[in-house]
Amino acid sequence: MKNRYASNTVDNHLAGLTHFAHWITQCNIDVKSINEKLIQQFLDDHLPRCNCEKPAFYNAKDLRGALGHLLVLLRANAIIADPSIGLTPVDEELRRFDDHMNHVRGLAPKTTRNHYLSIIRCLLFEQFADRAVVISAIKPDHIRQFVASQSTLCSAPASISAPISALRGYFRYRATLGDQVHHLIGVTCFPANWQQATLPKALSNSEVERLLGALVHDGPSALRTAAIVHCALDLGLRSSEVAYLGLDDIDWSAATITLRGTKGRREDVMPLPAATGHAIANYLKYERPPTSNRAVFVRNVAPRDQPVGPDLIRKSIRQAYLKPVCPTHGPIFCGTPWPTAYWRVAVPSKRWPMCFGIARSIPPWFMPNSIAGIL
Repeated sequence: MKNRYASNTVDNHLAGLTHFAHWITQCNIDVKSINEKLIQQFLDDHLPRCNCEKPAFYNAKDLRGALGHLLVLLRANAIIADPSIGLTPVDEELRRFDDHMNHVRGLAPKTTRNHYLSIIRCLLFEQFADRAVVISAIKPDHIRQFVASQSTLCSAPASISAPISALRGYFRYRATLGDQVHHLIGVTCFPANWQQATLPKALSNSEVERLLGALVHDGPSALRTAAIVHCALDLGLRSSEVAYLGLDDIDWSAATITLRGTKGRREDVMPLPAATGHAIANYLKYERPPTSNRAVFVRNVAPRDQPVGPDLIRKSIRQAYLKPVCPTHGPIFCGTPWPTAYWRVAVPSKRWPMCFGIARSIPPWFMPNSIAGIL
């Protein structure tokens, strides 16, 4: 009810929880034993053969949603413990490395840190399994073989740079602990990647005009979509930066916008273009639902009073791009690394994090002449 779900959704969830409570009572299962495994057992084993008296609720989709909310509630009130954390030496090593990346290097948790941990977990588990981690036991040949195995998973030769970056970051961390790892760092060389060898594919002026023209169409969340597209197109914001914009981040009198909690964990103050400000103002005035949440972009459906996530930002941009159907490029549009007046770029969505926000740290004189001429 707090998140203003529809009444029928609330009724279905309550009915599902009643069915689950009846089942654990019959099986003499303590509430503190509830976890993902038990819920999966209920859905996979009990539900298909359920002979509970009516009116038992059987919809698996609603049951899964209701029980997911139940887990969150029980953990928030410390009734059940968080998911079990691995206790192997490799798990302990990864936790220490994660603390180093978080508190010393200040890396973002959902991108760089998680990716680094997944790579290092593969390396350490391959070398030590459940034994103690002894860095001196890792030899350069082991690293070469590991990099070769990781390269088979890469779609392009340059993609191996990410695993290599993870390995170098981990070995530098071990160096701070006094380990002799220079010979291991020496075999983790980045492949040649000439970033300015070719210009990225760009939307033409006519394609940009068609894209902006598609934003005037009426429809659900049309003003929100227009504001989101302008934030990406005019300012080159990452999808997460658009999602986390707050009402207090916009200084209307100074025509500036402040980005907080960016990937680099710093605050950036950027000028607010008139078109972007106009699009945001229209959304706030005419379409944004009443809410106490201070986020600029909020959800229109339950759970209400919550900010939208980066996934919805990307979805809105894709849908906006599909309307004009630009034939030169695939059905993917992303915000640009330089504002629209500088350079208009369309790149695959998996490369967005590498492109968004780059312009804020690159001076115009450093850009290629073909780009500087557009400035």
